[in-house]
Amino acid sequence: MATEPLTPQDCDLRDFAFMPLDVVRLRDSDLAATETPEACWAAVLLWCASWHQIPAASLPDDDRVLANLAGFGRVVKEWKRVKLGALRGWILCNDGRLYHPVIAEKALDAWSGKQGRKWRTECARIKKHAQRYEIPYLPPEFNQWIADGCPQGQPLHVPEMSLGTTTTCPEGQPLHVPEMSLGKSTPKGKGKGKEQGKEQGKEQGKEQGKEQGKEQGKEQGKVNNKKPTASAVLAALGVDQTVADDWIQLRKTKKATITQTALDGIQREAEKAEISMTDALRICCERGWAGFDSSWDWRSKSSGNTGRTRADQIARSNEQVAVEFLAGNEKLIDEGFVNA
Repeated sequence: MATEPLTPQDCDLRDFAFMPLDVVRLRDSDLAATETPEACWAAVLLWCASWHQIPAASLPDDDRVLANLAGFGRVVKEWKRVKLGALRGWILCNDGRLYHPVIAEKALDAWSGKQGRKWRTECARIKKHAQRYEIPYLPPEFNQWIADGCPQGQPLHVPEMSLGTTTTCPEGQPLHVPEMSLGKSTPKGKGKGKEQGKEQGKEQGKEQGKEQGKEQGKEQGKVNNKKPTASAVLAALGVDQTVADDWIQLRKTKKATITQTALDGIQREAEKAEISMTDALRICCERGWAGFDSSWDWRSKSSGNTGRTRADQIARSNEQVAVEFLAGNEKLIDEGFVNA
C-alpha cells in the first residue's frame, strides 16, 4: 500500500527564503559516507528545490524535471548515472510525488509556524470586532481553525462599513449602518458611542490645547527674549530718527558696538553739558566722534551754541592779559599768557 504524503497538499513555503540544514545529521549520514561527490551535490540541490515545491519537501517523479533540478539540465543520461545516490532517502507516495522524510520534518515545522501567525492575526481581528460592537470574544481554536481550512476575513466577522447598507453580525442579527447625513436621528444603541466620542473629543481637545499653549509660550518667549534694537532704544530716549540713524551708521563705520553702557555714558555726559541727547549725537556725527564727553571741545558757533571753541578761549584769555598789562595791573602774572 502506497504511503500517504508526508506534508499537506497546501503546504507552501515559497515565501521562506531559507531552509534549515542539520549540519551534524548531514555530515554523519550514509549519503555523505558512501555516495560520490557528484551524487551528494545533486542530492543537496534536490533538497533545496523541494523546499519551494508544492507541497513542500516533495519532487515530481519525472527524470527530465529531476535532471534539470539537480543541475544536469537536459542531459538526462548524466542524471541517471547519479540518480540512485541523489535520491537516497526519498519515498514515492500515493499522490505520485517523491518525499524526503528529513526535509518534510523541517517543512512541517515551518508550515506550523506560518499557520500559527495567520491564526493569531485572525484572532486579533475577531477580538477588535468584538470590542467594537461589545459582543463576547470567542476566538476559534487553533486545531478547529486548521480543520476548517484556515478561514480568514469572513463577512460575518467584519461587517461592511458602507453607508446605508445592512450586514450581519456573528450572532446572525442584521446590523444597520445608518447614512451619515444631516437630519438623521441617532440609531438605537448608539447613544453610548456618541457619549464616548464626546469624552474622547474633550480629552483630545485638552491635549491639543496644551500643545498649542506650549508652542505659543515658546514663540512668545522668543519674542520677549529678543534684544531691542539701537534705533528703538534711541527713539525711547527721544532722539531724532535722522540723527539716530546717522550716529548708528557712524558707529558701524568705526566698528564700535552700540551697547547700553555706551548709551548710558553718552546720556550722562549730555546731562553734564546741559544739552539734549539729540544734540549730543548730532555733535558726534558732525565731528566724527563715536562717543561724547562733556570735557571735550564740543562748543562751536556752527553748532548753534553760545559757547566758544578752544581757540576762541585762548585768544580771549590772551587779549585780557594784554589789556591788564597795558593798564599796569599789578596782579598780572607771567602764567596769564596761554599758548595756543
